[in-house]
Amino acid sequence: MSMQFLYEDGKGHVVDEHGVEPMDLVVDKELFAIETISSRTQFLMNQPPERYSNPVMHPVSDDRNNDVDMELFNKRRYTVYSDDEKMRFFHLFFSKCLSASAAARQLGIHIRAAQRWVKRYYEDPESIFEKKKKSGRRRILGEEHKQFILRCIDENPSAVLTEVILMFLVVLFITS
Repeated sequence: MSMQFLYEDGKGHVVDEHGVEPMDLVVDKELFAIETISSRTQFLMNQPPERYSNPVMHPVSDDRNNDVDMELFNKRRYTVYSDDEKMRFFHLFFSKCLSASAAARQLGIHIRAAQRWVKRYYEDPESIFEKKKKSGRRRILGEEHKQFILRCIDENPSAVLTEVILMFLVVLFITS
């Protein structure tokens, strides 16, 4: 790296050792101060929701930063509508001749749920008020298992889980 000395030539110009003017350096005289306009937390709080649900916020403090990290996540919330709400919806749908989405908006019912009700109504009008069967996995422990566990704990109140399981296996082994 070479070193260059600059001099003033007496006329108000800056020149190098050979009398050549160096490249002019333009300095921005209006310096802009950079400041934090918004933090991530404020951004997330002011952002409109993508869906119509209530996000759950969990503040997580960060020792390195004074800002609070907000973790947003949506858990599926299943709304179970009563028969009365369904009756009010169908009253608006048929007597006021509103669309399914308009009637649902007026009553605060999710639009997609209302559209499903209308579809089910046209397929089978009585099916609207039938309760759905429970879905998912059946319980592993039946009523007889529950009674056995209660009996074991009543006989030996200080028993821990491993002892109860051991008693259950012994009884299962003996009976089979």
